[in-house]
Amino acid sequence: MSKTKVVTIDIGNSVFKVGVDDKLKQFPSKIKEIDINTMDFTEAIVYDNKCCAISQGDYVHDNFKATKIGLEQFILYAISTITDEVEVNLMLNLPVNQIANKELLKDRLQDKEYEFTVNSPLNGINKEAKIIKINKVGVVAESMASYFSLDDERITDFIVVLDLGSKTINYATYTEIGVFDIPKSGTLDFGVHDLYEDIIAYYKTEHHKTYTISDIDARVRANRIKIPNEIKNDFIEKIKNGLKSKGFYDFDDYSIKACGGGAIILGEEIINSFAEAEILENPLFRNNMGNKVIAEGQGL
Repeated sequence: MSKTKVVTIDIGNSVFKVGVDDKLKQFPSKIKEIDINTMDFTEAIVYDNKCCAISQGDYVHDNFKATKIGLEQFILYAISTITDEVEVNLMLNLPVNQIANKELLKDRLQDKEYEFTVNSPLNGINKEAKIIKINKVGVVAESMASYFSLDDERITDFIVVLDLGSKTINYATYTEIGVFDIPKSGTLDFGVHDLYEDIIAYYKTEHHKTYTISDIDARVRANRIKIPNEIKNDFIEKIKNGLKSKGFYDFDDYSIKACGGGAIILGEEIINSFAEAEILENPLFRNNMGNKVIAEGQGL
């Protein structure tokens, strides 16, 4: 009997990341209810008597991921477009300060069977009816998962994994190798979307242009907009002050390993602003990569 595949999922508030084996994919964390008759040429899913377009509409402004609106639709769409498995296990992430909700997330998804229809022109799926069973669900903290993605050469003492997400910035600290330093780990309740708000204010004041967060996000990803260095540096200072507000004053004694979408946007500033810092390769998927290692270790 073959082993049940593990699907790794990082529930990003801007980008939903999914992985199976060594395959990794992403799509915008946007969802919009549409008329079922208009789904033919759209990335869409029909579930729970609703037809929803994926990657369209606005971002779901809900910081609490365990109760996130549309979570089932996102997860079922993600699974369907990366594997043909009909039974899977999941390894998911929550922010460090939301990890107490992991049982809520597990209860929502674990040992559940779902019937739905998915349409994905991007993946050659044409209104395909599916039944998927989610068996086991594991949950680990963001940034802690990324720590387990580090190769042996990078695993030393005095490491902080800094995961810069859209709504939160999570940091996992390891003063000793492999030992999670709880007092120096946590979540800052702001993220890249707050940086985008600063950019929106700048362009409105200086260039009389009105943007939304979705507008800025699309332009940043396509390199269609310039972010003033002052805004980037101010945001780095906000991160440092946030760490200090949590009682973590000696972060410059540590090697910063930065990941997440914010690490792509702020890479140069991160390297220049901390005593020792690097941007991890493939920074968007480090939680997925770590999730895979953790799942293997737990026999999921």
